[in-house]
Amino acid sequence: MNYVAHYDRLIARARCRELAGYTETHHVLPRSMGGGDEPENLADLTPEEHYVAHQLLVKMHPSAPRLAVAAALMAKRCTGSKAYGWLRRKIAAAMLGRKLAESTIEKLRALRRSEETRRKISASQLGNKHRLGTKQPLEWRARMSAMRKGVKRPPFSAEWREKISAANVGSKRRVGKTHTEETKRRISDVQRGRRRDPVAVEKTAAALRGRKRPPFSPEWRANMSAAALAAAARKRASSDHPSTEGA
Repeated sequence: MNYVAHYDRLIARARCRELAGYTETHHVLPRSMGGGDEPENLADLTPEEHYVAHQLLVKMHPSAPRLAVAAALMAKRCTGSKAYGWLRRKIAAAMLGRKLAESTIEKLRALRRSEETRRKISASQLGNKHRLGTKQPLEWRARMSAMRKGVKRPPFSAEWREKISAANVGSKRRVGKTHTEETKRRISDVQRGRRRDPVAVEKTAAALRGRKRPPFSPEWRANMSAAALAAAARKRASSDHPSTEGA
């Protein structure tokens, strides 16, 4: 089993959602391995996911004793992620009930899910260098790279590919979707003037240097030839029927 792949998917899922209810903050790169409290190194997980995340870290780094100690302390409370999640929620509810009345708790829950709250959070994140979708600091990326060095991700199984394909049916962001002209213009405006990180460019060039591209298959050549002929036919058709605007 590729524990790194499972860990990456768990963290990626956590960063692309908003949880309601009890959550626990997890350090993506553990503090015992040099991770800090930077926003890009923190992820909100459910207690079950938090339990599983620490189990995966021990599997990924079996020679790191502090990771094993942390996982053992979590497992000492109960056995299994479901039991751990149930216990942590009970503890959180008990602690919260001691300080706040039930009516206040309901008001806070409603406030957390309100559109006004989301708008304020969104406005506060404008200009934040560590928000999702921005480039992470080089030092943090180097530490994450060192943690994954030597671990290879296996190819995705046919079953996994079918599930992803079925999940993307009807998705507005699926691969191969034809964008409208307005969307193309907006994408072009965003990408205009952006440059890739020189370090990333050099790494890509070093990886491709000396490699030869295999010959194209007859099927690929036939598809490209058909596409070129279709494009030429469309061009001839547009020139044969010029626009009458301004006539």
